[in-house]
Amino acid sequence: MKLRREILNRTAGWNSRRLAVKRAKTAPPPAPFVVGATRSGTTLLRLMLDAHPQLAIPSETHFIPELVAARDKHNASRAQMLELMTSHRRWGDFQLEPEELDAAWAELDPLTGPAAVRAFFHLYARKLGKPDAHWGDKTPGYVKSMREIQVYLPEARFIHLIRDGRDVALSVLKQDWGPQSIEAAAEKWRSRVLRGRAQQPYLGFYMEVKFEDLVLHTERELRRICEFVELDFEPAMLGYHETAEKRLQEKARALPRAHGAPQAAEKRLQSHAKTFEPPNPNLIGTWKQKMAPEDRASYESLAGDLLADLGYELDQPDTGEVHTPKRRIRLPRPMRRVANVAAHATGIREPAERRDPAPFLIGASRSGTSLLRAMLGVHPDLAIVSETGFAPQLAEMIRSEPMTVERTLKVMAAAGPLEKHGVSEEEMRRRLDALEGLKAAAVLRAFYEAAAEAAGKPRWGDETPSYLKRERRLQRALFEARFIHVIRDGRDTLAAKPGDIDVGSALATGQRWEKKVRSARQQEHLMEHYVEVRYEDLIADPEGTLRGLCELLELEFDPVMVDPPERAEIEAGLGAVGGWRERLTPEQLAAFEEPAAEMLIELGYGTAAPQPA
Repeated sequence: MKLRREILNRTAGWNSRRLAVKRAKTAPPPAPFVVGATRSGTTLLRLMLDAHPQLAIPSETHFIPELVAARDKHNASRAQMLELMTSHRRWGDFQLEPEELDAAWAELDPLTGPAAVRAFFHLYARKLGKPDAHWGDKTPGYVKSMREIQVYLPEARFIHLIRDGRDVALSVLKQDWGPQSIEAAAEKWRSRVLRGRAQQPYLGFYMEVKFEDLVLHTERELRRICEFVELDFEPAMLGYHETAEKRLQEKARALPRAHGAPQAAEKRLQSHAKTFEPPNPNLIGTWKQKMAPEDRASYESLAGDLLADLGYELDQPDTGEVHTPKRRIRLPRPMRRVANVAAHATGIREPAERRDPAPFLIGASRSGTSLLRAMLGVHPDLAIVSETGFAPQLAEMIRSEPMTVERTLKVMAAAGPLEKHGVSEEEMRRRLDALEGLKAAAVLRAFYEAAAEAAGKPRWGDETPSYLKRERRLQRALFEARFIHVIRDGRDTLAAKPGDIDVGSALATGQRWEKKVRSARQQEHLMEHYVEVRYEDLIADPEGTLRGLCELLELEFDPVMVDPPERAEIEAGLGAVGGWRERLTPEQLAAFEEPAAEMLIELGYGTAAPQPA
């Protein structure tokens, strides 16, 4: 099975690369896309490339996949596309007027998503005084979506900039955004780099550049990059720092945030101050002087394997007992079921120990999982932990990678302090040390049981809405998992959004809501235990809804569940059922329903606007 999967993956990768190279032959000139983990030097490389007289690279865009999908998948109008762009919190960085972009799009026939993207970059280049220049992009987060972008824009050439993760951690932990612990920084860096590298076999044009090489051998690396994007090397690229401060004045504005105060202009500029100087070798290996020994150990326990694979030296070897996953031939699912039934019937294998069903509450943002958590969580026998964040990933790592107790603890801590779930790291270490081996089910149960004991209850559950994309991983690890998908009219999730709502954010929210709900529903036929609960039913008939769930969970109904102490506060935050009718304008409704209409109809909510036959 593993060999078959490997052959299929290699074949898919070969076909994807071949098609990408073929499409690139008739595509516009190559467009470099600088991607990578945050604080890896992508701004430095962007400024070097932008100093080329034939290249124009704006500040981070973040909008390409959403803009293309809005037009080509959901048939958004030009006005809606413009709202999507201009309402984005980074729009002000481009120093363009909405009317200019609208005029550029008006000249396109047909106006497709990719054409709209190219028109934006060409307009930016003209405003920069480079009307005939090639364009490029520097958005580190696109490291997660290179395959998708390659389909939209066959001219894309991906430059994955990689830096020693320990230096990245020292840089990112100074910021007031992003990871706030050494463990979270390690896991984020490891995840981003691995995700980028995993796409390499499917990309027609991909190269890796080490930050350390870019600093120590700048001209050599820039020549290599120029060859990759089919441009002649220009000495002006080495003088990037002479114009860097002027170029980065586009960031001299406060950057709005979804939550909390905007990031001040001074802080934004300060975070890139090093680019105002020539390449500085002192930026390499700073972790050796500035990172505490215990932080080095924590970082390397999580990401040491990747650091070593990339050729970075390790500070110290991991001395913990290593549990290596067993490699077995994995039969197709129906055959596994038949084999298990036969083994149990003949007595070859003991029946699995019976376990109480464990609810996993999943759903799109503002769909009501928090209310259901509060209701189930007041039951005297059930403790519901919230936003664990590590369970599917940890289960997959234990299944596929060598693990130690310390590394397991660090993966948990990377998602947030264990103490917020009532469990100390020392207690978890004790429980993990007591296990016969680090198997996914045993490790996860040890955590959940510890959290339930801390709450003084015999049973446990989990409310992490984002697990709707990871149901299969969790089911593989925990056969007692019962997935409860809380679904709410998506227009009410938009109406409950804090702050002002504009047409652009309505369109983007509609895209995300539809994608998340569909993602969970498409897995239903693969799940042993999956049920959908409507938020509207939870409000209108809480007792009836909860009794049905208690039956699923083999839990005796308790009347206290109907009205938990937090209910009024949670409902107030989520807004009234049908509140979208009063809060949303016709334009906002139309924008939301553009991508979400099909799902709204499928779920029985209907649409506010008549749909084409």
